[in-house]
Amino acid sequence: MKFSRVVACLILVGFRCPQVYGQVVATWTDASGNWSNGANWSTNPAVPNNSGGAYYDVVINGTGSDVITFDASGTVINSLAIGAGETFQDNGLAPTLRVGDPASPGRISVDGTLNWGSGANLILDISAPSTCSPFPCSGGIFTNGFRHGKVNFTNSTLTITDDGNGNTAVLESVNFNNSTMNVSGNLLPHGTTLQNGSIGIVNGQLNMSQAILTIDNSTLTVGSALGGGPNEILLTNGAKFNVAGNFSNDQGGFDVVGGSSAFIGGNFSIGDMPISVDHSTLTVGGSFGNGDSTTRVQNGASLVTGRDFINSGATSALLLSGGSSGTVAGSFTNGSVVAITASILNVNKNFANISGGFLDVSLQNGAVLTVDGTFNNETFPGHNTLRLVGSGNVANIYSLQNSGGIQVDSGSVLNVTGGGFSNAVGGTLTLSSAASVVGGFTNSGGAVILNPTASLTSDRYSQSAGLTDVTGMFVARSYMQTGGSTTIEQGGKISATSFSATGGTVTINGILDPAAVSIGPGAALQGNGIVNANVSMGGTLSPGGTLSPGSSASLMILGNYEQTGGGIFNELIGSQSHGVLNINGNALLDPGALLQITLQSGFNPAGQSFDIMNYHSLSGQFANGASFWEDGFLWDVSYGRSEIDVTAVPEPHTLALLGVGLVGLMLWSRRKCFGAYR
Repeated sequence: MKFSRVVACLILVGFRCPQVYGQVVATWTDASGNWSNGANWSTNPAVPNNSGGAYYDVVINGTGSDVITFDASGTVINSLAIGAGETFQDNGLAPTLRVGDPASPGRISVDGTLNWGSGANLILDISAPSTCSPFPCSGGIFTNGFRHGKVNFTNSTLTITDDGNGNTAVLESVNFNNSTMNVSGNLLPHGTTLQNGSIGIVNGQLNMSQAILTIDNSTLTVGSALGGGPNEILLTNGAKFNVAGNFSNDQGGFDVVGGSSAFIGGNFSIGDMPISVDHSTLTVGGSFGNGDSTTRVQNGASLVTGRDFINSGATSALLLSGGSSGTVAGSFTNGSVVAITASILNVNKNFANISGGFLDVSLQNGAVLTVDGTFNNETFPGHNTLRLVGSGNVANIYSLQNSGGIQVDSGSVLNVTGGGFSNAVGGTLTLSSAASVVGGFTNSGGAVILNPTASLTSDRYSQSAGLTDVTGMFVARSYMQTGGSTTIEQGGKISATSFSATGGTVTINGILDPAAVSIGPGAALQGNGIVNANVSMGGTLSPGGTLSPGSSASLMILGNYEQTGGGIFNELIGSQSHGVLNINGNALLDPGALLQITLQSGFNPAGQSFDIMNYHSLSGQFANGASFWEDGFLWDVSYGRSEIDVTAVPEPHTLALLGVGLVGLMLWSRRKCFGAYR
């Protein structure tokens, strides 16, 4: 991060700046003692305190094990350096020490120990322009490495001021214990800890480049943005962290644990930095941009975003578990993994599962997903999925567009609440539990599979391509098929106010239970199940559908049957079974209704009769006539009071020979008669 002015450093060792006019180096010359004793300084009798044009750089580097007590409240110096093994402390009477003045930015470096407590106040003034050397100052930026000193503020205050000049203070290995840190400008915290009720205020930016920050049962407020990386940020034991602007981080870690809370007023953007929110709260006023990071929200934690959540990386993941909750006020874009385990995720706008990689949204152990907009599960065969795994899960989605995979296990619930369900090419819905759709269900090339434990309810269902396979229960106000295939397996049931097919194939091996069934030209109805409705057949009807040894090949209509003009009754006949249409009500064969006979596997039916239709009463006949040729045989049609039978007469070449013989016999008889008259 670039700043307009030079970076000033707190807790920096080996820092030296070239002397300017009136600048004096004051070196501690004694063992342990008090600051106010002039005999302890190289400037004896003068005690370091800027005045009269003299500016002091103080160096405490005595025997290496000294204790220097500050007892000269109101002192102002330019810089303070504490050597290894030396200890610098206040006198317990709440003194004030100011480092830095308008002539030179303050600098404090500690290789030893600085203990500041009992209400003492340390002021670091970095307002003045810096001339730091020999450290790199190119572009007004100062960089430094980590140091080994210890700095402790206990029941005391650190104030860093820059008068709005944009300089950055650097804290290294600084511990605040029930203390106050007030930074008027920017701050870079290297190994800084706020604990035991401490309060930190940074009015400028928080630069986290290669930084470590711990907030333990304390509060830190940042008036601008946070950026940089790699870094580590830990909030624990009820800590509070407030950033007014954006949070931008590429690497490191961000942990909000132990009942803590973090508020980011702007956008939250991370690269591959793992995030953990554990029994705590993370609130983002703007959008949440998750690069290749794993964000864990667990143990009753809460994640709230004021705008969008973007899970954009190929390895990014949002994991909610243990009774946690996530709320996204905008839209959710997923590029990898979202796992909701015994938790809740609410998305106020749209949810897009749209990247060309492995995309998985899973609900487990009583999870709840609510999407107030459209859930778009784009095609990427075998990868883009929405899964309700196991029982107790609920997905409430306003509108669902699917060309990937959706799985709902037994005991879970999928609700499409208003905008309908669109299942396109490549889309598969595998349902083993309850689902309801409001706004219409459209299948335009995908697969809708209802397993035995499934129950799907939709106000209307339309299919133009693809397949619908029902072994469970399907209830719709209207069911319309213009293409593809619908199969009601044995044990399955479709219940609808109206059922119509103008294209494709409808196979009923279970139960079709509408008020009325209409099969139009170009559509086919087959199977050996039950239709509990009046049927209007303008397409092709094949009772049985497929013939196999020992199988039932009868289709039952518990109602009336009307075959309209151009409608085809396709009778399948095999060696061990044939198709039968059993009509509980009346049969009506309109003018132009046709009978078609299809023999299976080279079967020869010559001389055999077959019952093809049973009814309560019959009106009309097939347009084929009483006899017609079909599939190599001459068929006689017999219309009884309650059934229609067909009989296959001998094969065509046998009839031809018989005809020739009869003609020959007639000619012979005629010649014999003429010869008698002669």
